[in-house]
Amino acid sequence: MARFVSLETIILTSTFFICVFSIWTNYCAAFSVSDLKRFHCDDFCKIVACESIADCSKGRIIRNASYCGCCDACIKFLEINEPCEKPVEGSLKDIKAPRCKDGLKCINGKCSQDTDLMSRCLLLRKWMEEKRTEEDFVEDLWLPECDEDGSFKAKQVKKRKAICYNKQGTKLFGQEEPVYAKDMSCACSRHLDYLNQSMGISFNIHPQEHCTKTGDFERLQCIKDLCYCANPITGEVESRIVKTAYISKLPCYAGALTKQELVSEAIILEEKIMIF
Repeated sequence: MARFVSLETIILTSTFFICVFSIWTNYCAAFSVSDLKRFHCDDFCKIVACESIADCSKGRIIRNASYCGCCDACIKFLEINEPCEKPVEGSLKDIKAPRCKDGLKCINGKCSQDTDLMSRCLLLRKWMEEKRTEEDFVEDLWLPECDEDGSFKAKQVKKRKAICYNKQGTKLFGQEEPVYAKDMSCACSRHLDYLNQSMGISFNIHPQEHCTKTGDFERLQCIKDLCYCANPITGEVESRIVKTAYISKLPCYAGALTKQELVSEAIILEEKIMIF
């Protein structure tokens, strides 16, 4: 019978032996995940038993967020001014570590506004306002709505439609008639866009959270064989996490889509995101 050990135990044990072996070269001080991958990643996941995620309050379940992408993880996304540690690519310390939310960067130990996003929306808005005065342009020319930091607001009313955008001004999945878009947050579309940018090609390999047609989070979420109730605006877990066999026990299950329908919705959503 194969013997399974926890992910953390394998990483710490491997790190210890390699550090001892290389102690006279100062290699241990600069040791990183990329170094360890050379020794273990090829068949690493075969001997790893992923920890069960029973509680993810005030966090989000992120696919393949652990070392070598073997296991899912509960990740907390930090708000502005919350203390943080600047991520170092390939560092063992980054595994399952909290991250600054989309649009923020860890600067001097605090989650701060990403200055690279500032003024883009304001500059476009100013240019559009100038164009409006020219005879060749109609008065209803789209004027982008900007946040206080100068980035694009999530919901933009364009061509008589409320449409989701990311902070950089790229159109995302999610739209609605303006009269029905009062509570439209586009938070799910923005979250998936953030994951797509940060995860690269691996984003399209695995299922992600499900969004409504307006770009908000579906109340009932199922990722692999785990289901839970999520906050429609933040996506945070608001219930216990259960296996799909016990999905009917969740308070948000009544009237929700079936598991197969959720999978179909996720596939359609991913296709639409790739189009945009």
